[in-house]
Amino acid sequence: MKRAFLFPGQGAQSVGMGKDIYEKYEEARRIYDKAEEVSGIDVKKLCFEGSEDKLNQTENTQIAILTTSLAMLEILKVRGINAEIAVGLSLGEYASLIYSGIISFEDGIKLIKKRGYYMGNLLPDEEFSMAAVIGVNSKKIEEICYEISKKGNFVVPANYNCSVQTVISGNNNGIQEAMEKLKKAGARRVIPLKTSGPFHTIKLEKAKDTMKKAGVPVVPGSEGLIESKEQAIKLAEKIKYPVMLKASSGGGGRGIRVAYSKEQLEKSYDLVKQEAKVSFNDDSIYLEKFIENPRHVEIQILADEYGNVVHLGERDCSVQRRNQKVLEETPSEILDDKTRKKMGEIAVNAVKQIGYSNAGTIEFLVDKNKDFYFMEMNTRVQVEHPVTEMVTGIDIIKEQIKIASGEKISYKQKDISFTGHSMEVRINAENPENNFMPCPGTITDIHLPGGNGIRVDTAIYCGYKIPPTYDSMIAKIIVHGKTRKESIAKMKSAISELVVDGITTNADFILKILEDEDFKNNNYDTSFIAKKFN
Repeated sequence: MKRAFLFPGQGAQSVGMGKDIYEKYEEARRIYDKAEEVSGIDVKKLCFEGSEDKLNQTENTQIAILTTSLAMLEILKVRGINAEIAVGLSLGEYASLIYSGIISFEDGIKLIKKRGYYMGNLLPDEEFSMAAVIGVNSKKIEEICYEISKKGNFVVPANYNCSVQTVISGNNNGIQEAMEKLKKAGARRVIPLKTSGPFHTIKLEKAKDTMKKAGVPVVPGSEGLIESKEQAIKLAEKIKYPVMLKASSGGGGRGIRVAYSKEQLEKSYDLVKQEAKVSFNDDSIYLEKFIENPRHVEIQILADEYGNVVHLGERDCSVQRRNQKVLEETPSEILDDKTRKKMGEIAVNAVKQIGYSNAGTIEFLVDKNKDFYFMEMNTRVQVEHPVTEMVTGIDIIKEQIKIASGEKISYKQKDISFTGHSMEVRINAENPENNFMPCPGTITDIHLPGGNGIRVDTAIYCGYKIPPTYDSMIAKIIVHGKTRKESIAKMKSAISELVVDGITTNADFILKILEDEDFKNNNYDTSFIAKKFN
């Protein structure tokens, strides 16, 4: 049996929090005093006296919850009570990072103070708001949100923090109605959250238009959103079929349809809008030329708030099922040095033009002529980032935290070098023989591969229950070799060593991919799985 510490997120606050442990334990008093010294905020008054309205302001909530979590942690630590696993819910992630020694106490307090300020004050939004709901199950929350949204307002679950706490987001009228209905439904607490608009609305400039202005090649398509079926048909006839309809707030492969004719477009238009509304509570869509049989190649970037930007090379993410990545590798053998250099320079310039600061990814479609087109920008760390870490030796998560704390990037582009080849596969709890149906259940036995150049990122263990409510990925296996051939061999060995009993996984299916002659010969594109394995 392993002990785990789970740190709470926003919504766990209440006036009086931490007062009893502050009065009873010297180590708790040290933590509160130290937090006040670092942050410049009267944390004790905020936590112990309130007022409730002041405590519920995001910039105050963040520092109050983190300090109380760390005080309780220090009490346990002094008494020799530690844990093998530390996890956090949103804000609680910072407590787990401090506990794990990844960031210092001082840096954690500074980061959370800045995070709270930006969440509460960056581009404040008069029209939208959020609330934390405690004590009502997620299914009931979803039902209430759906009923409200059907009547004209909109509200949607934005973050399932845990089984008893959910954050909802929507327009002010929708949130107010939801709060009243949730209280009647038995919620122990419903706490309004003062949170900045960009954290929960889609009112930012659309990515494609932004990139076009920054000089990035884009796929021909609509200038902005498609407002009617007639407009979609007219544009499709202009840029020629096939075309692709995409949800503007989409992700994870949802809200996408390809049409090869007018008849298919008419049918797909309504389907995409419906799926977008259900999945993202936003039925706005756009249309673009569908690039047949492309490679999906992305550029990893790091950018600080001082205007310094570097790229860490590319990742080829073309092995996909239903538009969701299964296997990623770097370098991409479809790129020659000239194309690779051009793609990296364009990505860096685009990030500088938009003033972005963080780790991020610019994603491209590459056609058979090695022409490439902007697809989307992911303003976060990607699942597949470890392959870049393996070939560059740069810890992307560490760099992201340093950027967030206001530090300059310590690398120049000329300092970054690439060694060997790296590959990652996603181990999912799913059945490829049954249309990749998710397979939740309890793990009864487990053995993870290891060895030189093999890395496994996972949180599963024997006895772990795979829930049916989240993404089916349960682990990532990453390998590093001198060549692509060596990486494939290492990955086959690692997959063969992997044991996850009690559930069905896609491990055997991945072995089939690795053993396929076309894959081994670099003869594949985004349609590879659909064509090869039907």
